[in-house]
Amino acid sequence: MRSPPNCHSSLSLAAAWLLAIAALPAGAQAPKDQDAAWVGMTPGANGFTSWFSRVARVQAEQPHWMTPLVTVTPLLEEEYRYDQFWKRLPGGASLTSCGAGKGLELIPAQNVEVILGVPAWEYKNTSPSKSGWSDESFLLKYRLLSAKPGEGDYVATAFLGLSA
Repeated sequence: MRSPPNCHSSLSLAAAWLLAIAALPAGAQAPKDQDAAWVGMTPGANGFTSWFSRVARVQAEQPHWMTPLVTVTPLLEEEYRYDQFWKRLPGGASLTSCGAGKGLELIPAQNVEVILGVPAWEYKNTSPSKSGWSDESFLLKYRLLSAKPGEGDYVATAFLGLSA
């Protein structure tokens, strides 16, 4: 019996995503007129100066629930998610998935979240064994309505997902 695959390829891809995000300018201050009301990202080199303050404003308008482990949350969150799972298949074979289709979750605009799924590396120990990348996924979330704790504590979100 073969030893379980290592998920080095998938972890390397995940690390590359995290490094790309870490390279974004942090700590820059948005002009005061943009703090009063969100008007979008400014063009040019300082296009991300108001990113973190906007994300904080967007998240302050919704409940503060914990992100579920298995499914997608209706809340707008900015995070990187990586899952790994093992499944027994009929006939004693197994499937290992490194990445499980999760990925980078960003809030690029008011009430909008984009999830850029990282393709999972999958390995089936069948005869003959099979391994390779799974589909790429993309999910768009739009928050229709929400209320923060003390004002109703609810959220309604529409989802549009694509996979290729």
